[in-house]
Amino acid sequence: MGTVDRADRFYDEQVLDHLNVRMREFIGRQEMFFLATSDRHGECDSTFRAGPPGFLRVLDARTVAYPEYRGNGVLASLGNIQENPHLGILMVDFFRDRIGL
Repeated sequence: MGTVDRADRFYDEQVLDHLNVRMREFIGRQEMFFLATSDRHGECDSTFRAGPPGFLRVLDARTVAYPEYRGNGVLASLGNIQENPHLGILMVDFFRDRIGL
């Protein structure tokens, strides 16, 4: 598509391997996020998580924690994480910053 240079610049200049101060502040304000996981076979699951601001916490520059509230009893997310530690977290601010992380 002719976007290799643009993609390279994006990864070189904007993608970080840690959470900076602005990211930490953004995470601290969030009231919801979407958690994507998959099991050892690659079967995917995506769930909505919500709580008061601060329920999603930054523990250090590379670690984010969230409470595992009692849900439907399936434990799909935790079961998937136990089998496959790779996951995705999507946070979108629709009202203040109009950005995502």
